[in-house]
Amino acid sequence: MSSIPKEVLANKSQRFINFCIDFIVRMVIFLGIGIVIGIADQFFMTDYVSFFENMNRLQEIFIELLLVSVYYLLMEILTARTIGKYITGTMVVDQNGNKASSQHIALRTLCRFVPFDPLSFLGQDGSGWHDKWSKTLVIDVKKFNEDKRRRHEFEELGASEE
Repeated sequence: MSSIPKEVLANKSQRFINFCIDFIVRMVIFLGIGIVIGIADQFFMTDYVSFFENMNRLQEIFIELLLVSVYYLLMEILTARTIGKYITGTMVVDQNGNKASSQHIALRTLCRFVPFDPLSFLGQDGSGWHDKWSKTLVIDVKKFNEDKRRRHEFEELGASEE
């Protein structure tokens, strides 16, 4: 069970905006990689472009899953945030409010590939399958810090009265 109050969890709007922004960022990264490959192909007279043009659908899916995994793993392991989470002021934590471990983030990233996972956060509590199965939460950083500050002040008040 989580020790995080529901009031500090990211709301559905924040989660949806995170998804949209991260989708756009991933597409821009894919486009950038394609441009770099195209330039390298022309500049160094390599044959990279024809390799990518001749890939079958399974190979395309594998490359896409690899790039998506790298994006989420790097961003969330290093900073507990993606570009979308930075913009909305949210971040990933474990169920106790601490930085999520690399194992939690790896499982979270893997769970993102379950069909319909992007829609799972639209449920009643607003957390997705990749949150539940990896035992992580997405919090609103300002609300979380304010709650932590209030709890600390309350504890200090109780300690000073003893």
